[in-house]
Amino acid sequence: SQGLTPSASDPCLFTNASKSLVVVFYVDDILVSSPNRAQADRFLSNMNSMHTSGSPWKVRNLGQPQHFLGLEIRWNRFGVKLTHTAMIERLAKRFSISTHPIHSPMVANTTLEPIDHADTKPDPTEYRSIAGTINFIAGSCRPDCSYVAKELCRNLTNPSNADMKAAKRAVQYLYTTRYDGLVYDRRCSHTPTGYADADFANQLSNRRSTTGKLVMLYGSAVIWSSRQQRTVAMSTSEAEYYALGDLGRDIVWFRQLLSDLGSPLPEPTPAREDSRSAMKWA
Repeated sequence: SQGLTPSASDPCLFTNASKSLVVVFYVDDILVSSPNRAQADRFLSNMNSMHTSGSPWKVRNLGQPQHFLGLEIRWNRFGVKLTHTAMIERLAKRFSISTHPIHSPMVANTTLEPIDHADTKPDPTEYRSIAGTINFIAGSCRPDCSYVAKELCRNLTNPSNADMKAAKRAVQYLYTTRYDGLVYDRRCSHTPTGYADADFANQLSNRRSTTGKLVMLYGSAVIWSSRQQRTVAMSTSEAEYYALGDLGRDIVWFRQLLSDLGSPLPEPTPAREDSRSAMKWA
C-alpha cells in the first residue's frame, strides 16, 4: 500500500519506483531516507494510519537518527560517524573488565585452540555473553576486532581459560578505543575498492587458513570479515585465491545493493590482492 518494493539484495530494504524513498526495517525499528522531507513525513503519516487486527500502528518520528540498533550516529557537514561507545562501557562494567589502556585487540600471532587441561574452566554462559557482544560490535562498526571475534566464537561451547583471557583483553582494548568507529566522508572516494588476504594454515587444529576481506567506500569500510576457510588449502596461493573469490562474491552483492538504491556503478570494482599467483589464476 506504500508503493515500496523489497530489494533483491536485502529483504529488510525497500525502495519506491523512483528510488527517492528508501526504508530499512529491522523488527520494529525503521530508518527512512529521502531527499524530500515531505515525502518521508508522508510515508510515516501513512504508516500511522495502518491497522493490524483492528489496532492502529503507532509510529514515532524521532527526526534525524542519533541511535539505531545500539549504534551511535554522529552527523557533520561532511558525513557521518558510527560508534558503539555506550555498549562497550556497559560491557566492561558488567563483567568488571580492567580499563587499563591497551592498544591491540589480541596478542600478536595468537590462535585459540580448543585444548585446556586445567581443572577449572570459565563459565560458558558468561563467556558466550562476552564473545557474542564483541562479535556484534565487530560486525557493526569495528573491523579492527573482526579477527579476535572470529577466534573467540570458535570455542563457545567449551571455552578455555585462554579463551576467557583473550575475551577480556578484547573488551579492554575496545574500552581503550571506545570512541573509535567508522567515519564516512563524502569528500573521499565514492568508488568502492575491495581488498583480500589470507593467513595460510594458521589454524593448528585443522590446518585451515583464515580469510580477511574489506570493501572501502567514502573513506571507510562498508564490508569486512575475518573467517576460517571451509576447505584446506594446499598452498599459500590457493588460500589467497579462495580469499579473492570470497571478496568477489561480496563485491557482486554490494554492486547489486547499490543498484537497488538507485546508484548503479558504471565501472568495474577493483579488487586488491598481494599474491601474484592468485591474481593470475583469477
